[in-house]
Amino acid sequence: MEKRIVDICEKVCNETLAWDEPLISSGLLTSYLIMELICSLEEEFQIRFEPEEIMLLENFSCINNIIDIIKKKY
Repeated sequence: MEKRIVDICEKVCNETLAWDEPLISSGLLTSYLIMELICSLEEEFQIRFEPEEIMLLENFSCINNIIDIIKKKY
């Protein structure tokens, strides 16, 4: 599962990423790319993020956090 998440994040950001690399504060993820990432993750894992999970951008701030939130839903 982790490899699939990393692959999706790297595809959306268009570069190789460290698991703890800040994605939003560094500018790698714009608001448009955050939505693209969320849609890609939902499709890949057949899950749905709740609006409050999306609004809490910390959930998508690095690959480690993305892995954590998906593990809770999966």
